[in-house]
Amino acid sequence: MPNAFFERIIENYQNRNEVVLTFGESAAFTGPEFLSLVSQSAEMLLEAGLNAGDRIAMEAGPNPTYIASVIGAIAAGGIVVPINPSATHPEVDYVFGDATPKFAIGNGEVFQSVASGRSYAAKTYQGVGSDLAVPSNCTLLSFEIAGVSSINSIENLCEIDSPCLIGYTSGTTGKPKGALLSLNNLYTSAKGLIKAWKWSNTDHLLHFLPLYHMHGLGVGVFASLVADSKITFLERFTEDLLFQSVEQKDISMIFGVPTIYERIARDDRLPSLAKLRLMVSGSAPLPTDLFDRIKDTLSEGPVERYGMTETVMNTSNPFAGERRAGKVGMALEGVSVKIAPDGEVLIKGGNVMLGYLGRPAANDEAFTSDGYFRTGDQGEVDEDGYLEIKGRKKDLIISGGFNVYPKEVEAEIRAYRGIREAAVVGRPSELWGEEVVAFVECSDSIDAVELIDFLRTRLSSYKLPKEVFIVETLPRNNLGKILYSKIREEYLN
Repeated sequence: MPNAFFERIIENYQNRNEVVLTFGESAAFTGPEFLSLVSQSAEMLLEAGLNAGDRIAMEAGPNPTYIASVIGAIAAGGIVVPINPSATHPEVDYVFGDATPKFAIGNGEVFQSVASGRSYAAKTYQGVGSDLAVPSNCTLLSFEIAGVSSINSIENLCEIDSPCLIGYTSGTTGKPKGALLSLNNLYTSAKGLIKAWKWSNTDHLLHFLPLYHMHGLGVGVFASLVADSKITFLERFTEDLLFQSVEQKDISMIFGVPTIYERIARDDRLPSLAKLRLMVSGSAPLPTDLFDRIKDTLSEGPVERYGMTETVMNTSNPFAGERRAGKVGMALEGVSVKIAPDGEVLIKGGNVMLGYLGRPAANDEAFTSDGYFRTGDQGEVDEDGYLEIKGRKKDLIISGGFNVYPKEVEAEIRAYRGIREAAVVGRPSELWGEEVVAFVECSDSIDAVELIDFLRTRLSSYKLPKEVFIVETLPRNNLGKILYSKIREEYLN
């Protein structure tokens, strides 16, 4: 059966004889050479005994082996399980035990330690994924690019609606869950983003995001391939590498997280990024003051969008049109967004996952009776269709019967001099049920009493922090997202 994703990338790259993928200073590949690498990877896995539906754990990294292996494994009918190369032994061990990969590709010490000689007790998946075969053990494969040969054909055994990727949630609360995604989920999001961002084969993405995460892999790689654009991968992010690459190459796009944009905004070289066609921010809320600072210098602020592991991409501010600070834009093509009576953002469309692997109870809880995915985010849609994320539903503070959205309070705290970042949580209170408390990172010394006095002029009394804690650093995950559960665990228990 025809597969639109593979038909598209073959059409895009089979005759594109210029360099389309560059990996730092180490390797560069034309379109036909890239397709050949994908074909080699698919053939290697099929020869090793890969069957449709088998999982392959892959240690993510900005190298040709990983990129070719991801696309090749999917072409051969496999399901890729991306692994964070910085993850600890218990974290990697958990994912292997949950996803039960038949093969593993990676050379990190922790990754190889977990994968080598790994055997599985008999188990069956419940609910979504119940038809997947569970192997008896895991085989560690070595796949190094031996050279580029002319492509014959890409083995295309994957149905576009079949599972192709298991993305593990960040695990900010409880153990991570494996979101089972189809190729159509990724393809739907790619097409929506291409239309929203006017993404074309003249674009060149400078890629420095983690490749085990949906922002870096699902958007940075898959959507780039569908768009027929070029990608240059940095081995790591530094301001120097960013500005040098933009200066020396025909880079037109960058994707980043707010932490990176804060570093860029403080750099004297920021004006040189005016040559970029598009800057995209995601994975965490972009502070409105940061958007404004960049816009003041470059005439346009970053395009903020909204996505998650389970739904790939949902909404985006427009490329051509008003980019509203603090808003994550309008629904992408093929996506439906609505707000539940309790304020939760609900998503439906071809971008939404098949379900959580082996967790029927979690799936029952995650979807409404009419098929919408419960994001766990609180939001509002304005009269023009722009979505604003007010915060996580579980982070909503109810104080004296009033709803307090942490994001609103945090924005006001950041407006005070010397504040670098803020996190607001609810603390149990006999009088109010919950009371607002704030944790702040400072670039200068501040007086907590003076900060609260400042906030009195900007917030209703029930939103005011009852106490402010000054901390050296707030706990974050690898993408810079603040871990509110860890704040509660470390400071409030």
